[in-house]
Amino acid sequence: MRTKLNHFCFFCTRYIINLLKILQALEERGERLQCPHICPPSIYSLLLLCWSLNSNDRPKFNRINTLLNQYRPIQYRVTRDSKELNQIILIRGDTVSVFDPYPDKPIWKGQNHRTQQVGFFPRICLAATTTTKTNEKISWPVRGSFIHTGHRDGSGQGISWGQIDKIDE
Repeated sequence: MRTKLNHFCFFCTRYIINLLKILQALEERGERLQCPHICPPSIYSLLLLCWSLNSNDRPKFNRINTLLNQYRPIQYRVTRDSKELNQIILIRGDTVSVFDPYPDKPIWKGQNHRTQQVGFFPRICLAATTTTKTNEKISWPVRGSFIHTGHRDGSGQGISWGQIDKIDE
C-alpha cells in the first residue's frame, strides 16, 4: 500500500510542477504551442485567438464556425506528375488542397487527397482554372450536428453519396 501511495504522490507532484510551468509560460511569457507543419496559417491564427488568456478576447462559437468556413483550403486538380525529392508525390488527376496559395511562389504547401500526405509541391503541376472552394463540394452539416450527409468528388462529375438534407439510415 505504501508503494502505491508513494507512486501516486510522485505523479501528483510532477503533474503540479509541470502544470505550474505551463501556466507560467502562458501568463508571464505569452508562450503558445508552435504551429504544426500540417496546419494552415489561417487555422493557427484562429487557434491563437481561442487560446487568449482573457475569455472576452476569445471568439464565440458562431464566429469560429464562420471563420472555419472562410478558411477552407482551395482545391486544385493536378495536371502533371511531380516526384521531386523532399516533396509530396503528385500524380496527374490527383486533387490537392492548397494551404498557402501564393501566386508569386513556385512551391506551395498542401495535402494530396489520394495519399493524405501533407507537404510541399511545385505549383506548376496544378490546373489554375479548375480551382474550387472545398465547401462547394461538401454538404453543410445537418442542423444541430456536425455530421455531413452527402459528398461528391472534387470535379462534381464523379461518384456522390447521401442526401444533403437528412442522414441515411
